[in-house]
Amino acid sequence: MIIYNKPVQGVNKTYNDTGAAGRGTKTTAATTLQRPDELILSPQAQEIRQAVAQIKDLPEVRQEKVDEIAQKIADGSYNVEARNISDAIWTYFRKE
Repeated sequence: MIIYNKPVQGVNKTYNDTGAAGRGTKTTAATTLQRPDELILSPQAQEIRQAVAQIKDLPEVRQEKVDEIAQKIADGSYNVEARNISDAIWTYFRKE
């Protein structure tokens, strides 16, 4: 097949030149001076990134809550309504 279209021949020449550079036989200044990748975050993305960082700094366990409930259990004043337990179980299994 013969192609007489000049733009197609130009693409072919560029492809061949790039292929040669990739094999190490021909290197140009354009291939050696590449800009590093850059990431620019929008203001909203920066705010989200800050919020996530703050959340990660929070402790996994709220020790004051654990201590409070442990004290109530120890002195016998911790009371849970059966209705609250059944509601929590119902809500948990309804999600699945």
